Amino acid sequence: MNLAANPVFAGTNVTLSVKKAGGGDGHVAVGHIDATNVDLGKVSINGDLGRIVAGDTTSATAGVVSLSVASLGRYGTTTGAPNLASTIRGDLKTLTVKGDVQQAGVTMIGGGIGKVTIGGSLVGGDAGDSGRIGGDTIGAVKIGGSIVGGGGKRSASISSSDAIVSVTVGNSILGGNGEQSGTISAKNAISLLRVARDVLGGKGLQSGGVTIESVNSTAAGIGNVTIGGSIGGGDGKDSGTIFGVGGIGSPSVTIGGDVRGGTGEQSGIVLTRTTKRISLGGSLLGGSGLFSGVVGSLGSMGTASVAGSIVGGSGGASGSLMQMSAAGRIRAVVVRGSLTGGSGDLSGKISNETGTTDRVVIQGSVTGGTGNLGSGTVFGEAIGFVSVGGNVTGGAGSRSGSIAANVLKRVVVKGSLTGGAGETSSCLLGVSELGTVSVGQNVVGGLGKLSGSVLSPGGSIAKATVGGSVIGGVGAGSATIGAARNLVSLVVKGGIAGTSDLLPTQVVAGGVQGSGIGTVTIGGTVASTVFLAGWEIDSGDGYANPINGNASIGKILVKGGFGASSIAAGVNSPAFPFFGTQLDTTIPGGTACSIGSVVIRGQATVSGNTNQPFGIVSRRISSVKVGGVAITIPPANTSTPIGNTANFVIRVISV
Repeated sequence: MNLAANPVFAGTNVTLSVKKAGGGDGHVAVGHIDATNVDLGKVSINGDLGRIVAGDTTSATAGVVSLSVASLGRYGTTTGAPNLASTIRGDLKTLTVKGDVQQAGVTMIGGGIGKVTIGGSLVGGDAGDSGRIGGDTIGAVKIGGSIVGGGGKRSASISSSDAIVSVTVGNSILGGNGEQSGTISAKNAISLLRVARDVLGGKGLQSGGVTIESVNSTAAGIGNVTIGGSIGGGDGKDSGTIFGVGGIGSPSVTIGGDVRGGTGEQSGIVLTRTTKRISLGGSLLGGSGLFSGVVGSLGSMGTASVAGSIVGGSGGASGSLMQMSAAGRIRAVVVRGSLTGGSGDLSGKISNETGTTDRVVIQGSVTGGTGNLGSGTVFGEAIGFVSVGGNVTGGAGSRSGSIAANVLKRVVVKGSLTGGAGETSSCLLGVSELGTVSVGQNVVGGLGKLSGSVLSPGGSIAKATVGGSVIGGVGAGSATIGAARNLVSLVVKGGIAGTSDLLPTQVVAGGVQGSGIGTVTIGGTVASTVFLAGWEIDSGDGYANPINGNASIGKILVKGGFGASSIAAGVNSPAFPFFGTQLDTTIPGGTACSIGSVVIRGQATVSGNTNQPFGIVSRRISSVKVGGVAITIPPANTSTPIGNTANFVIRVISV
C-alpha cells in the first residue's frame, strides 16, 4: 500500500480485513504500508503486517495514532515487504499485536510508544535488530508469551532511549547467539518489571537480560522486580542478568527460583544500586564464569533472603551475595540452606567489604571450598551478628569456610568449628574487635596453619564459649584462641588438647601493653596446651611470639586434670613450647607481669620425657591449687615441683 508523500492521506485511518471463505483463515497478509512523510491515524489489520513506514517530517506529532495487527512479520518478506524493519517518525500511542512478532522490528524516530501489547511472543532472527521495538519513552509493555533472542545483534529486544513505565512478560526472557539479543533496556528507568518464568542468557554478549544503561546515580534505575522462575547465565559475558545501575529509591526484587551463573563472565547476575528487599525462592549458584551467579547492590541492601543455599562455582567470586559501596549497609541476610564455597577463589561468599552488615543468619552450615582467599565465607568491614545453625568447616582453600570482619560483634555457631587443609580455614576472625563467640560443639584444628581458630589479631575477644572441647590439629597453630589485646573470658565446657607436646593448642592474649587473659574455665582435662599472656600470634608460622612483658592472667580454673601443659604471663622461653626452667626470662621491658590464681581440681600429670619441662611461670603468682591442695609459691628465681616429678613446676622469675 503506497501512501507516501501524499498529504491527502494525513490523519487517515487504515483498516484492512478480509472475509473468511473456503479454506482461508480469515486473515489478510499485508507486506508493506509506505506512508513516508505522512502521519496516519489508526491503523488496524486483521492479519499479518510485514512493514510500515510512516510519519511526517515533524516528530512532535504522532506518526501513527495506533497500530493493531494480528501478527507482525509472520510471513517474512514473501508478501512484498523489502524488509521487516518498520520506522515511524513521531509518537505511536499504542502498538497491539494479537499474536507473535516474528523477526519484525518497530523503531521510533524522535518519538515514543504509549503502550505495547503483544499477545504472543517477541522473536528475533539472525538479522541485526530483528524483532526489536525501540523508541524514546515507552509506556506499559505487556507480552503474553516470551522474548526470544536470535543470532542478530539486539534481536528480540525492547529498548528505550529514556524510560519504560513497566514491563510484564507472561513467559520467559531468553537470550540468543546475538549480542544483546533477548533483552529489555532503558537509558534511565524501568519502573516495574514482571516476568512469569525465567530470564536466561545465551551465547551472545549481554544476551537474555534487563539493563539500565546509564551509570549516573541520578538515573531512576529499575523499580520493583518480580521473576517467577529463575535467572540463569549463559555462555556470553553479562548474559542472563538484571543490571539496575540506577539511583531508584530502594526497589524490591523477588525471584521465585534460582540465580545461577553460567560459563560467561558476570553471567547470571542481579545488580541494583539500592535494594529494600531481595528474595530468592531457590538458591544462589555460582558458575564457571568469573563473578557469575551474583546478587549484589552498589548501595545499601535491606533484607536478603535465600530459601535454598548459596554455593560457589569454579569461577572466581561466583555464587556470591555482596554489597559493593564504601558506605553501603546490609540490614539482614537470611539463608535457609547452607553457604558453600567452590573451586573458584572467593566463591560462595556473603560480603560487605567496606560497609556494615547488621545480621547474617545461615540455618544450615558454612563449608569452605578449594578456592583460595575465602571460598565459603561471611566477610565484611563490620558485622553485628552471625548465626550458623550447623557447622563451620574449612576447606582446602586459604581462608575458606570462615566468618571474618574487621569488627565482628557476635557469632553463634550451633555445631562445630572445624579447620580444613587451607591456611586460616574455618576461622572466626575479628581483626580489630571480636565480641561474643559461642560454639555449641567442638573447636577442632585442621591441616592448615591456624585453621579452626578464634582470633582477634589486632584487638580483643570479649567472651568465647565452647560447648564441647578444643582440639588441636596437625596444622601449625590450629585451634588457637588468641587476641592481640585482651581475652576477657574463655569458657570451654569440655577439655582442651593439642596434637602433641610439640604441637600444643594455644590460648594467647596480651601482645599490647596493659592487657592479657582475664578468666579461663575448662570443664574437662587440659593436655598439650599453652596459656600465654604477653604473646601474639605470628601469622607467618602460626605460633605465638613473646612481645609484652607486662601482661597478666587473672584466673584459670580447670575442673579436670592438667597434663603436659604450661601457663606463662610476661615470660619468654627459648625452649618454647616448654616452660619451667632457668632459661625462662621476663619478656624485655616487663616489670608487672602476673598470674592471679590457678585452680586445677583434678590431678596434674606430666610427660614421661623429663627433658620436656612444663610450668606455671611469671614474676608474681598469687595462688596455685592442684587436686584440692594449695601449692607453696616459691621465692624468686626458684621452682616448686607440682606432683611427683620435677618437670612440672611453679616458677617465679625476677628477670
